[in-house]
Amino acid sequence: YSVGWGKYCAAEDYEDRVMHCNRDSPGAWEKFIITSPSGSGPIQEGGTFSLRAEAWNTYCAAEGSGNHRVRCNSGSSGGGAEFQLKP
Repeated sequence: YSVGWGKYCAAEDYEDRVMHCNRDSPGAWEKFIITSPSGSGPIQEGGTFSLRAEAWNTYCAAEGSGNHRVRCNSGSSGGGAEFQLKP
């Protein structure tokens, strides 16, 4: 859920799998699995995590130079597919 936009985020694009935060309610395209690098246990503040789009079974990664997109087309977590939990 995007607090800034007040919308649910979806991994919906068939070709480029870019995440769009434009949905009023969650459905199949708006389901993500949060995974911890350690594989188990809670993710603490400051800890890292990965998002996997349930619809595509691929990880979401921050990519692109300057366009700040999140695309859900990565086969593995880590690198650009890691996010940090902030307060």
